[in-house]
Amino acid sequence: KGRFRGDLARKKMAEVVRPPRTVAIAVPAASSEHPGPTTAVEWALRNVLRSGDKVIFLHSESVKDQYYFAETIHSQHEYDKWAAYLEEQDRELKSSVAALLAPAIEECEKLSIGHELLWVKGEARDAVVDTCEQKKADILVIGNRGLGPVTRALLGSVSDYAMHHCHCAVAIIREHLQLMDDPGHRRRIAVAVEPHSNEYVVNWVTANVLRKGDHVLYLNVSHALKTQKRLNASQPADPSLQGHESKAYTEAAALLGALVEHCDHNEVTHEGVLLPGRPAEALEAACDNFKVDLLVMGSMGKGAVKRMIMGSVSTHCVHHVKCPVLVVRKPK
Repeated sequence: KGRFRGDLARKKMAEVVRPPRTVAIAVPAASSEHPGPTTAVEWALRNVLRSGDKVIFLHSESVKDQYYFAETIHSQHEYDKWAAYLEEQDRELKSSVAALLAPAIEECEKLSIGHELLWVKGEARDAVVDTCEQKKADILVIGNRGLGPVTRALLGSVSDYAMHHCHCAVAIIREHLQLMDDPGHRRRIAVAVEPHSNEYVVNWVTANVLRKGDHVLYLNVSHALKTQKRLNASQPADPSLQGHESKAYTEAAALLGALVEHCDHNEVTHEGVLLPGRPAEALEAACDNFKVDLLVMGSMGKGAVKRMIMGSVSTHCVHHVKCPVLVVRKPK
C-alpha cells in the first residue's frame, strides 16, 4: 500500500514539472538603485534554478513616449535625428542591462544553466505575461517595488498583474529583501493549505522547490479557532477542544497527514499549524513569527471584480509578508 502511494505521488509530480524547466526573470535596466544583479535574479539563482534549466532574462521597454514624440515630427530631417537618438538610447539600454546581468550569466554558465536575454517593447505587464505564454515558462520570478495601495491603483503593479494573469507559477520578490548568505541555512518554507488546490500545490513544491534539509510548515487557517494549535497527523483529535474548534482541528490534522504522505521527499521535515482568524492577516503573522523564507500559495483564480469586492489573500500577502511569495496556479 505504501509503495503504491509513493508510486502514485511520483506519477502526479511528473505532471507538474517538465525538465528542463524554463524560468523567466523580469529585470530592469541598470541604475543607481540596481548597480548589479537585482534581488529577484539572485534569489532565483539561490532558490529555484537548477542545472539543465533555461533562464530567460526579460527586459521590457515602453514605447508610449516614442509614439508621442513621433507625432510631432514634420520633416525627414527631424525624423532621421529622432531615429538616430532612439537607436543610441536602445544601445545604451542594452549595454546597461547586459552589464547588470554579467555576474548572473557567469553563474548560470558555471551551473550549466542555459540563458537568453530577451528584449520586448511594450507595456511591462503585457510583455511579461505574453512572453511567459509564448515561451511556455514554468516559473516567473519578478521583483516587487513595494508600492503603496494608492500608487498601485493609479500606476498599476506589474507583479500584481502577472500574479493574476500568468499561466505559470509566479514568485514575487521584494527588491530590498536581505538574502541569506549562510550556505548551510535551513530554509523554512510555508505552504498555505487551501482545499481547492492542495494536492497540486504540494506536488509542485516538492518537484520544483524543495531540497535536502528544508523544513515545510503547512499553515491552515480556521475562523472557528480561538488560539493557534500545532497539528499532529497521528493525533486525529485534540481533547482540549470542543465543538467547532474540535471539528476544525480534526479536519486539519487529517489533511496534514494526507499532505505529508503526498510530499514524497524523505530529506525534508514537516510541521502543521492551525491558525485562528482571517486568512490574509493570519498568514502574514505566521510568516513573521515562524521566520519563513518562502510562502507558497495556490491561486483561487478570482476575476478583477471579485478581487475588488472580496479581496485577494495572495495580493495581501505579496504586499505585506516580508519573505518572497510564490503563487502556484493549478491548470484548468
